[in-house]
Amino acid sequence: MVEELIQNLMEAYKADLEDYSRLGEKMRNFQRFLEEKDEQLNDEKLKAQNLEKELEGFWEFHKECFEVLQQRSGQSIELQTAVCSEIGDSAFKVSRLKQYLPEKTFNEFSRLTIALQNQMQEILGLDEMIIPKLNLELNAIKLELNRLQNARIIKNTYDHRDRREARFIDKKK
Repeated sequence: MVEELIQNLMEAYKADLEDYSRLGEKMRNFQRFLEEKDEQLNDEKLKAQNLEKELEGFWEFHKECFEVLQQRSGQSIELQTAVCSEIGDSAFKVSRLKQYLPEKTFNEFSRLTIALQNQMQEILGLDEMIIPKLNLELNAIKLELNRLQNARIIKNTYDHRDRREARFIDKKK
């Protein structure tokens, strides 16, 4: 029974590993886009449109991937809890499973958990690199918007085309 639960857990971990790999590849591509964006485009409007398109595509993929990963994480936790109840242990630790599994299965499961942890660390590292770049882009967009709003206010202050002259209305007549 424990071996069957671990096989199911391994399948979930393999699927997680595939999803994290796809997410990592997408994140690396997005990071390259952010680094090369300024060199490729000269027109500010084109830059903003291209950034918006890329960011929207990346965000949708990121959101969908994390929804699937969270759902699968819930299933993994249920399987881990079932394994713990089968072996009579309170906490799930890979090292404690050695006596309940054949050596080949245990080694494969150990490699899989290590690979999954490494992939998660890579994703977190990419997040740490991408988020500051996105914050810089957001601040640049805010500054540009603020500059345009201030220019419009100043233009409207000194622009007299639409202003009417004050007129005296004689109410006695």
